[in-house]
Amino acid sequence: KLDKMGITVEPLSADARVRVDDPYRRGLVVSDVSVTGPAYRKLFADETILVEVLNPGPRRALHSTTDLDAVLSKLKSGDLVSFLVYDIGAQGTTRVVTVKVQ
Repeated sequence: KLDKMGITVEPLSADARVRVDDPYRRGLVVSDVSVTGPAYRKLFADETILVEVLNPGPRRALHSTTDLDAVLSKLKSGDLVSFLVYDIGAQGTTRVVTVKVQ
């Protein structure tokens, strides 16, 4: 659970990997989004995969929750973090999402 963003993430399951295009089969699936968190309406439970951290640099792939914890532990309230995300439900599209950490 990532309180700084109001989300819960977990590694991509084997079932989910089948539904995802090859370059995005790594990453962390968002399993819950708090309605009071900064990621509300930006990330969607069971539909969004966090693939990479784009900002703050350097750009880095997310393979485990430890990778994301390492990035967020360096940020303070009010800082921005940008992700490359893959939307499973939106016909496999990617987009960039920026969230202000709390």
